[in-house]
Amino acid sequence: NLNITARNLLAKEQADGVEAELHVVGKKGITYFKRRADLAGKHEHFGDKPTYADVNVLAEDFIRRYSKGEIDRVTIVYQKFYSAGRQFPVAEVLLPLDGLSADGGEGDAEKPAAKPESANYLFSPEPEGLMKELLPAYFKTTLFSNFLQAVVGEHLARMVAMKNATDASNKLIKSLTRQYNRARQTQITNEISELMGGVEALK
Repeated sequence: NLNITARNLLAKEQADGVEAELHVVGKKGITYFKRRADLAGKHEHFGDKPTYADVNVLAEDFIRRYSKGEIDRVTIVYQKFYSAGRQFPVAEVLLPLDGLSADGGEGDAEKPAAKPESANYLFSPEPEGLMKELLPAYFKTTLFSNFLQAVVGEHLARMVAMKNATDASNKLIKSLTRQYNRARQTQITNEISELMGGVEALK
């Protein structure tokens, strides 16, 4: 269950001494956590059709706070879509971006530097400026993708539930139809037997 996964992650972070804050998207999640945790953010306006513009506002806020050092990590818990029959709750770290840094280099300082090539290349814009543009864009699109996967999973769950209900209804209709036909056949047989008995009595 998605809410339980998020709750367990929050409990683990708090047990490790992390000052974690919880932002919840959707009425069901807000209702679930309202009496179970302190909510730093409640976002009910996304609905089942989140737009990039709406998600971008949320992403910009996280990027701004991360850049200022107010937060050092952003983890999202969502229903990851694998296939029509496979969606599972997962927790993924979106910030910091693993292995990348804003200066355009690798995030791992232990990795030896590559040998310079003989050819010279001109970058426009400069790698540092390019990465400062690309990293926020990557974060925003990844966050939006997570939102879309969650929505797809929810719609598929509804479709499966509706299909199961339809199949169950069809089975019930067939069962009742068979029972009706048997009862009707028994009634007709009894009526014929009574008529035959009356005919025999008149002879």
